[in-house]
Amino acid sequence: MSRIIVLGGGYAGLMAAERIGRKHQVTLVNGDDSFVERIRLHEVASGKPARRHPIRRMLRGTGVEFVQGWAQVLDPHTRTVTVHTPAGPATLSYDILVYALGSTPNVYNVPGADAHAYRLTASGPRSAQALAERARELAARSGRMVVVGGGLTGIEAAAEFAETYPNLRVWRAS
Repeated sequence: MSRIIVLGGGYAGLMAAERIGRKHQVTLVNGDDSFVERIRLHEVASGKPARRHPIRRMLRGTGVEFVQGWAQVLDPHTRTVTVHTPAGPATLSYDILVYALGSTPNVYNVPGADAHAYRLTASGPRSAQALAERARELAARSGRMVVVGGGLTGIEAAAEFAETYPNLRVWRAS
């Protein structure tokens, strides 16, 4: 039986771990103990509470082991991953490594974006909650907001902000 480590507990990592876990020994490593519904972060950003989905509960009955922590060192020669866990460093061995750590938008090539943009999908609930605070401030003074992105998240976010904050002028740019 192969020992498989899946890095990342987002949509791809969680689905891979559950499916592969039926036939192999699988360990899922994720920095947070909860699954983040990235497609719902626009709701959090508009002030609604985040739904919690504990990963351990989601994996119950699958045979997948969960390790909360951040991968620090990948060593393909020894087939190990060193993970920083709340209890300290742990070294995990694998036969197969699945790298499912997601994506982040490139805000560094657009002047000012890194300092002024909020990233809904990349930073999880904390960034979405910070955006909610900022949106409330802007709405209180009838400010304006530009939502960049023509995908579902951008469209949903623009609509959610416009509905939640009628005094906020919302533009969507893609």
